[in-house]
Formats: sequence, C-alpha cells, structure tokens
Amino acid sequence: MLARLKTFWHNWKGVLIVAPSATALVVIVRLLGWLEPLEWTALDRFFQFRPLEPPDKRIVIVGITEKDIQKYQPYPFTDATLAKLLTKIKAQKPLVIGLDLIRDIPIPPGSNELIEVFKTTPNLIGVGKLTGMKGDDFFTQIPFPPVLEQRGQVADISAIVDQDGVTRRAILYPLRDNSPKSTVPSLGLAVAYQYLTTKKIYPQASSNGGWLQLDRVVFYPFQENDGGYIRADDVSYQILMNWRGPAESFKHVSVVEVMEGRIDPTLFKDRIVLIGAYAPSLKDGFLTPYSKGEGTTPKKTYGVEIQANLASQILSTVLDGRSLIKVWRSPVEYLWISIWALLPAVSAWKWRNSQNYTRLTLFILMAGLLLTVGLIGGSYLAFLQVWWIPVVPALFSIWGATLGILGYIYIDRLAATNAILESQVEARTLELSQKNRELEATLYELRQAQQKLISQEKLASLGTLVGGIAHEIRNPVNLIKLNTQLSSKVLKSLEQGLQELQYFFEDLSEDLFSQTEENLASLGQKLVRIETQATRTEQIVQNILSYAKRETGEISLTDINSLIAESLELVAQEKQAACPGFSCHYEINCDRTLEPIKVFERDMRRVFVNLIENAWDAVEEKQKRSGEGYIPTIAIATENLGSAIAIVIRDNGDGIACEICSKIFDPFFTKKTSGKGTGLGLFFVHEIVVGEHLGEIKVETEIGKGSKFSVVLPRKLAR
Repeated sequence: MLARLKTFWHNWKGVLIVAPSATALVVIVRLLGWLEPLEWTALDRFFQFRPLEPPDKRIVIVGITEKDIQKYQPYPFTDATLAKLLTKIKAQKPLVIGLDLIRDIPIPPGSNELIEVFKTTPNLIGVGKLTGMKGDDFFTQIPFPPVLEQRGQVADISAIVDQDGVTRRAILYPLRDNSPKSTVPSLGLAVAYQYLTTKKIYPQASSNGGWLQLDRVVFYPFQENDGGYIRADDVSYQILMNWRGPAESFKHVSVVEVMEGRIDPTLFKDRIVLIGAYAPSLKDGFLTPYSKGEGTTPKKTYGVEIQANLASQILSTVLDGRSLIKVWRSPVEYLWISIWALLPAVSAWKWRNSQNYTRLTLFILMAGLLLTVGLIGGSYLAFLQVWWIPVVPALFSIWGATLGILGYIYIDRLAATNAILESQVEARTLELSQKNRELEATLYELRQAQQKLISQEKLASLGTLVGGIAHEIRNPVNLIKLNTQLSSKVLKSLEQGLQELQYFFEDLSEDLFSQTEENLASLGQKLVRIETQATRTEQIVQNILSYAKRETGEISLTDINSLIAESLELVAQEKQAACPGFSCHYEINCDRTLEPIKVFERDMRRVFVNLIENAWDAVEEKQKRSGEGYIPTIAIATENLGSAIAIVIRDNGDGIACEICSKIFDPFFTKKTSGKGTGLGLFFVHEIVVGEHLGEIKVETEIGKGSKFSVVLPRKLAR
C-alpha cells in the first residue's frame, strides 16, 4: 500500500501540489471579500447579455415627470391634485394601486378630499419606511399615511444597495423581529399579494423553515454568503432580484396624460398601477446591473420601477413559472472551484514530458484559454437557467493552476536538468579525477623511472670511473706496499747488523750508535704507518672495485622482517667471532602486518648489514670507555605505513656530532680510526635506498645517547 502511494505521489505530485494550493489560495482570497466586486460585475454582465424579456402587461406605472411637476406646481402635489389623479385611475377599476409617494402629512388644499379617497379605495396601498439610521437623512424612517395605516393598507419602500452603489437585492419584509410591524411587506410584495388574491392564491408559511410560500413557490431568504456575496447584510427578509430589463422596461404614462384623459380608457383595468417619481430632479433613482453597461453616465432606475420589478418577479414566479435566482451552497461552490483548478493541472501535467518548451507553454496557455471560454460560456448558460454560479473564483482557479503547474513543470524540469548536469559534472569530475590520478601515477612512475635511469647511469658511470681509477691506483699502491715490506725487512737487517758492528767496534762512539738506533727506530715507525695507509688504500680500492663490478640482481618479493633478522644474525656472528668477550642486547619489534614487497634483496641485505654493523661498532666503542654499568643495546623496529614501510635501527652509543651529520653519506667520509672503515659504507647505503629503491633515509642523533637511522621504502617500486 505504501509503495502504491509513493508511486501515485511520484506520478501526480505536480497536480497534488498545484491544484490544492491554487484552490486554497482562491478560497482564502474570496473569503477575504477581495473577489466580491468582480463577482458582482460578472453578474451584471450576465444580466446585460441576457435577452430582454417582454414587458409585464400586468403592471402599469404612472410616472411623475418633469413636465408634470412644472404643470401641477408646487411639488409635492397638493392633496387636491393627488385626489383627482387617484380618482381618475380608480375609475378604470385596477386590481391594486400602489402609491409610491410619501403622504404622511397633509398638503392642502384638498386634504379632506384625499382622505375620502383613501377611505373609499380598499385596493390602495400607501408607503413609508420602517428602517433607517439615526442622523442619516437619506436612510431614515418615514411614517405611513395615517388613514391607510389604520386600515392596514401600507407597505415599505426600503431599498438595499451594495457597496458599489448597485441594487441587486429586494426586500420582502424589512423587519424580522416578530414585532407588529414585521408583518408590513414591501410595496412590490404588497401589490403582488393583492393581485394573487384575485387568483385565489394566498400567502402561507412553508413547512421547511416557515418561509413565505405562495402556491407551490417558497421564497427562501437571502443568506450572507449567497452567490458572490461575502458576509453581506441579511437582517431583513431579502431575495436576489431577477431583473426583467433596464430602466423603462414597464408600460408607463405621465400624470398629465392621465389627468387630461389622453390614455386608453382600459389601460388600468385589472392591472397593478404604481404611482411614483419619474423625474431626475426628484432623486429617486438607483443603479441596477443594467446601469453599468450604458456608457459613462449610467442611467438610473426609479424607485417605482424597482417595486414594479419586484412585483413582476413574484407574479412571474408564482403564475408563469419564471424561477427566482438560484445559488449553490458553500461546499458545492468550493468543490466547483477545486474542479476548475484540477482540470488545467491534470491536462498540463500529462504533457509535461514534451521536449519543446515553447510548444508546451503554448499548449498549457491554450488549454487555460479554452477552459476559460468553457467556464464563461457554461456559467452564462447556467445563468439563462437562473443559476448564479461563482465564475470569477473559478477563473482565478483556472489561471492560478495553469500558471502554477507551468511554473512547477519548469522548476521540476530545471531541477531535473540541474540534477542531470550535476550528475554529469560529478561523473566528469570523477572521470577527470581518475584520469588525473592515473596521470599523476604515470608521472610518478615516469619520474621514478627517470630517477632510476639517472641513478643507474650515474652508478654505472661512477662504477666505470672508480673502477678505472682503482685499477690505476692499485698498481702503485701494491708497489708501495711491497717496497714498504722490503724496506722493513732491510731495516731489521740493518738493526741486527748495527748491533753486531757495535760488538765488533766497541771503541766507536756511543753517541753515534745511539743516534743511529733512533733514526732506524723512527724509520721503522714511518714504514709501519706507510704500510697501514697502503693497506687502507688497498681496502678502499677493493671496495671500489667490488662496487664497480657488483650486479644489482633482479627485483623479488622479499619479507623485510626476515631479511632484517638474517642481517642481524650475520653481523652478530661476525662481531662475536672477532671480539668474543663483547655482548650486545637486541630489541626487535617487527610489524607482523607487513607483507612482502619488491626490492633488490642482495642490496637491501647489504644496507641492513652496514647499518647494524655501524650500530654495533658504536655501542662497542662506548662499552670500552663506560665499563660494566653500560648495557650496549641495538633496537630494530618495522612499521606498516600503508603505501610504504619504515625500518628503524637505533643504538645507545655515543651519537654523531651535529657538524658531521650532513657528511656521513658522502663518499670516503668516516669517523672511524684507520683500518676500521673506508668511508664508503653509508655512501653505498644511501645510493641503494634513495637511488635504486626511490626511498628515503634519515638520521637522528644526540651526543651521549645514541643514533637512529630510519629507512622508508615504497611498496611499489618502479624499475
């Protein structure tokens, strides 16, 4: 199950992120009320684009025009003028007369006549305003005509205006506080009641909530979040207006035409007659959804026309089947918004693998455009069926999801491209690093080979040179040594002869014999020294010849620990045979993890033997001077350094003076006495370790405490 969820997430992660995010953003913006003006504008446009309905012949308006005001001055009309107008209208036997004029106080002359008309006209409805705000001259309470109020023939003309100044709702009952006046309807509803009673239709309370019901039609009240509204004022009993058309959509005549009889004698018969202001100077105009589309100077709809629209809406709904404006509940609207966010996200996500970025962008934008056209067209068709659905939030969902999924795809592609590039860069870097390491290894091998070749050439040249020199030196040295030996024998013979002569020539001077003996003794000492130096020279020549004639041999895998043990045993046997009374203490600490390495085994044995011999000679010399309290010690250790191995040979002899440490690897340099060394041992050690094996040799010493020689050999030997 978890694997399926992971697969589903991987395949649809863009949709699952963008669509809910776009929906949530649009819903939040909508709840903040920021989309409310746009949704009102969309509703207004739908009204304007909807085909105009024919005028409702059941309603006629008697409008008080500017000409009427000029003819029947002063205005408001006197009670006599109004009484005459009502009498003429009444004579045509209308079903109901709605007087949308304020007559709460008498305007003589003719007040008694008007009161009589009020009393004798049961189908006449006067108006006032039950709602208002203290201190607001425009929105204030206005009393009803007293006579009509006593007879219960009154209605309210309160209007509700949205924040943009447009009237989109109508009031059925201005009060919902269960007070006695809460039964007073609006003028449009009151005249509709009178008309419907002739059809035997009476108001009743619905079974589902007690709302107003006429015949089978229930007038559900407007709620604060219906349609595009957000937290609107829904205190009074309101409904959304289903306008029949713009201003002057009803049959209307002027007061002058009625008073002078210039109308059809049956114009008002069995109809609803509404009397109200029809002059701009009376300032009884309101903006409606049709006003905004009529140019820079919107044409207002008069208050009496608004009441006519309300009455027509009620009658058409009950008698003609013309529906009220319908809206969805909030959960359905949110589902609607989320669907329009999901559609572009899904369609775009399926095309996300298109290699052409321009084509992909055009496809996504065209898909958004087609969805926009479909949404607006579908919403308009729904409005023709009197459904007001949220088109603006859905539009924001479409384009929010379209732009969001487009951005997400590009970001996802950019991330994928970056990942590929990073992978390629990493692979290329790894490849370059590998090649660099190979080049470094090759360069290292080349340098080693070069060094080896140089060393071999140097050694070969040196061998050839010293071999030749040695051969040249050997002959005179041999001759010197031979003549020295012969001279020594002759000297001995002279000494014996001198003794015999002294015996035979006793009378010779004693001083002469004494001086002769001293000279002969001195000559004998010089001959001994000459012979000693000749012997040392012969040994040097022998070493040189040996080095010049030596063969390096083949490289072989050698166990360094075993080679050191063999070298130590060889030196110990030789030294103990030469000096039986001397004993040396050994300390060996070999690293058992060392594996055999490739070296020139014969030369490395010579290195270890030479270093151990030097250490032995150092502790032996110190033993002669120190006596029994001193313990001669030689410590040998090996260590695994990974790419190399280290061999350390330490002694506790007298050490080497600092001023000669830098010279000990020079040829023919030695600090040993005559006959004890030729000065070529450490020179050959250095050449074998550094020249042949490309290793390293170091010396650390301290006067009176001993010396430490460290040899480092690489595991990989380039020949």
